[in-house]
Amino acid sequence: MAVQKIETLPGRTTLGYSSINFGSTLLYMTVASFLMYYYTDVLALPTITVSIILLAARFFDGAVDPFIGYYMDRRETKYGKYRGYVFYWIVPSSVLLVCLFSPAPLPGLAGVVWYLLIYLAWSFSFSMIEVANLPMLALISDSRERGATNTLKITASILAVSLSSHMTFKLVKFFGGASERIGFFVTMAVFAVIACVSCLLGAKNTTEKHRAPESVLSPRETASSVLKNKSLMFLYLMLICDQMGMSVRIQAAMYYLKYCLNRQDIIPVFFMVGLACSSLAQPIILWASKRAPLSRLMVGGYLGAALSMTLVWYAGSSLWMLMAANAFYGLATAFPNNLLYVRASCLSDEMSEKTSGSFGGVVNSFLMVSAKVGYAVAGSIVAFVLYLTSYSPNVEQTATSLFGIKICFLGLTILTKLLSAFFAFLSFRRDAAATPETAGLCESMPHAAPGLSGIPRT
Repeated sequence: MAVQKIETLPGRTTLGYSSINFGSTLLYMTVASFLMYYYTDVLALPTITVSIILLAARFFDGAVDPFIGYYMDRRETKYGKYRGYVFYWIVPSSVLLVCLFSPAPLPGLAGVVWYLLIYLAWSFSFSMIEVANLPMLALISDSRERGATNTLKITASILAVSLSSHMTFKLVKFFGGASERIGFFVTMAVFAVIACVSCLLGAKNTTEKHRAPESVLSPRETASSVLKNKSLMFLYLMLICDQMGMSVRIQAAMYYLKYCLNRQDIIPVFFMVGLACSSLAQPIILWASKRAPLSRLMVGGYLGAALSMTLVWYAGSSLWMLMAANAFYGLATAFPNNLLYVRASCLSDEMSEKTSGSFGGVVNSFLMVSAKVGYAVAGSIVAFVLYLTSYSPNVEQTATSLFGIKICFLGLTILTKLLSAFFAFLSFRRDAAATPETAGLCESMPHAAPGLSGIPRT
């Protein structure tokens, strides 16, 4: 069998793709981590109103993602298959970030409608970037390069999360002093500029070296192919639970540390410890993914995350035990968070090989839908639990409201991580039955199509 020569991925493209992910992650995590706090504690909106805004916006936004993915799979921009959308949409998304963290120009119900519409507009613009960004991994790298490329991408994303979580409150205080409204407005303007420049430079230096198959399937055929793939369906359910757990934990952590432990001062350090461990884990993940089945690494990561949250509960107010348990959480969650997108790219390649159709945008757009459903449900649950337990911002909490915060931060996070592990296991069952000895990055497809990954079929 003749072996096809595999082109080495240029370092410029790798760094460019990582730069795009740095900018887009900075936008996403800032909104995911601080928008609810801004609504409840800065603008003093009723928690039930915040719950409705988050739920309505995210479900509407998630509904349009598959159509965006289908559209991108069948179009070509002048900058390539997907990267052109980064050029087109990063500026609107950055501007809308600043609008999200600005008081509404109208009072009462009109103001609530304003917040909802701005959130919808930002979500749509960000979806155009992210739906284009995810399938780009398969088009700039073949399956043998994908692990290293994705690891650098995840590392850049972790740096963005670190910047957002560690610096936001510091910058808010620096720019706004006693006024959090002014502080958030200026801080978001700074983040918007950083994200915009990072994405534009990254897109300029990224080259798509593979082209998607030219066959065109109807929307019904495309959706049917995706929905019939059981491995993908369980992967999506896994991601919904994963994002629920992550979002609940991030949002509830600020309330938990501020009110349950009276340690608002350690919020930045708390997040930084977990993120630092996630970053340090990336080389280990790259090494382990070449020697162990993907299924074991992902399931084990989720089980480790559930165990770490149990240790957080056991730590109580002990600062060192709390940080140690949080470090364990960062290390454990790094595995599924990294390998998820490699797994999705491999399944996308497999579907394209079987049908000669293009599935990168659609498969990854459903990933976006899953993530947004999980995030929307999480934000609404936290807001609703706070509402039921009579939470009042910036005052000493009752025993009931403290219990509600603990339920969100500890109980829901543990439950969602266990569910993530269960669905991750189910996602790989078909592969285990077909190829029980298969290990590595593309566990479901040891031989990829030459037109997609550069690896010849046997």
